[in-house]
Amino acid sequence: MTRFCDQVTRLLDAGKAVRVAYPDFSVPWRCRHRFGSSAVEQLLDHNYRIHCSLRNTEIPENFKIAEKIQSVLKKTGYSEKRARSMDIDDFIRLLHGFNSEGIHFS
Repeated sequence: MTRFCDQVTRLLDAGKAVRVAYPDFSVPWRCRHRFGSSAVEQLLDHNYRIHCSLRNTEIPENFKIAEKIQSVLKKTGYSEKRARSMDIDDFIRLLHGFNSEGIHFS
């Protein structure tokens, strides 16, 4: 995570734009609905593409961030879980799941 933050800081220092996604967990929706909003998907897609670009990782032509998000939610077991019933350990596990797939929140 620190390395990603350092890379984002370098982009900002160079005058590049970096968008940030902050999902709002204050309303009682399931995680899959919260991450499915178009604004969150756009921001995560943008951050993911920056991450891949910095690591010289090729992105498939048919890549869809929504599918990657759903994959992470299913792998971590949080796709059907309500955010209001999650504790801090659940959020840390979910964050780790996203980070391990190259999806970072900054």
